[in-house]
Amino acid sequence: MERQRILIIEKQPEMLEILRQWLQGSGFEADTAPDAETGWLQLYTCRPALVLLNQDLEQLSGYQFIRRVRATEKFSLIPIVAMIKGRDSAAEALRAGATAALRIPGELGAIVPTLERLTRRRPEAPDSPTRTAHDELDQ
Repeated sequence: MERQRILIIEKQPEMLEILRQWLQGSGFEADTAPDAETGWLQLYTCRPALVLLNQDLEQLSGYQFIRRVRATEKFSLIPIVAMIKGRDSAAEALRAGATAALRIPGELGAIVPTLERLTRRRPEAPDSPTRTAHDELDQ
């Protein structure tokens, strides 16, 4: 079976590297982004099967990123797992369009099983070669 590609968006470099190594060791390909804007651009280049993101991002929040992905037809079907901490609300992440929300660090052990479950049933997203990441950022 082909290794599924996961895009990890996490602002803390140490956590980003831990997640990358952990997911690669669990049989996934892992691409990383330190912020939502970089993650947005990487959606176009790495074409992930799933996005795993920290809700607590700078510049563009995780909720805003999720809404942007859901509003873009090319990416609207990509599963998004939100890692939430502190006062962040799982319900708010789900309302924004997250496929799943996991409280970190409490549900850290649920990440790999959740990703495995969601990548097995991923429908193909429509392909739209006429728009680029920079076109989307300009909107």
